[in-house]
Amino acid sequence: MNKKMQKDLASIAINLAKIAWSNTVVRMLVILFAVVFIIAYFGGVTPDKLWNTRQTPPAPQSQTTAPTQAPVPSQTQDAAPRNDSGDKVAIGGYNIFVAEGENGSTYDREGKFGPAWGYDLNNNGCDTRNDILDRDLQNTKVGKDGCTVLSGTMVNDPYTGKTYDWQRGRNTSMAVQIDHIIPLKYAWMHGADKWSQETREQYANDPDVLVAADGPANAAKGAKGPSQWEPENKSYTCQYAKSWLKIADKYNLSVDQADADWLSDTISSCK
Repeated sequence: MNKKMQKDLASIAINLAKIAWSNTVVRMLVILFAVVFIIAYFGGVTPDKLWNTRQTPPAPQSQTTAPTQAPVPSQTQDAAPRNDSGDKVAIGGYNIFVAEGENGSTYDREGKFGPAWGYDLNNNGCDTRNDILDRDLQNTKVGKDGCTVLSGTMVNDPYTGKTYDWQRGRNTSMAVQIDHIIPLKYAWMHGADKWSQETREQYANDPDVLVAADGPANAAKGAKGPSQWEPENKSYTCQYAKSWLKIADKYNLSVDQADADWLSDTISSCK
């Protein structure tokens, strides 16, 4: 439509509006008609475009399936020794990385390994401490919640060899403690500082790493390696060495040269 035709149509619309102004219905129709063509005039919209204004529906977006939850990484997925200048040595059927530990000044129990025993990694509804107490004590009595171990008997304590009754209480609970066989600080100094937070928390709550033992003996052990501290209970010495090797291999932790020598000598004397 050229501009002359648009002007003519606009003029017709205005004249019709004047004629029919006295009739309300006609008046409204005329006004609507006039408005439409005035818009067409100023907007440059031709009638064919004006009457064919159906919007083309947008193309449907492709349906994507929500991603499945990523599997929990294996506990050694990102494990790597901190000091990679050492060598791996075969000890007791394991290849153990031997390197001196780094400075432990940045170690922080809760900050690096999570709150003590605040996890339920095996999804049984109970925290780690109670799981290990129930595993390592005999004749356990459990509370109404089905988790809290109230009492039990420690038979042949792994660190002291003693047998004694244990009961939960303000002044008695710490008589049995849950120990990390390779201490958390030692692990931090020998590779754990490179792990993800998730792996460190898994390590701190891994049943393979933990044992229920005499509280004072565990306190004396602290963060020492096996060359500096070994159990008083000699019947447990071989198991202690095997556990160190198994854990170091599982998590790719390094050990100091003195600890590697102790582990090698001890394992060679075990049946």
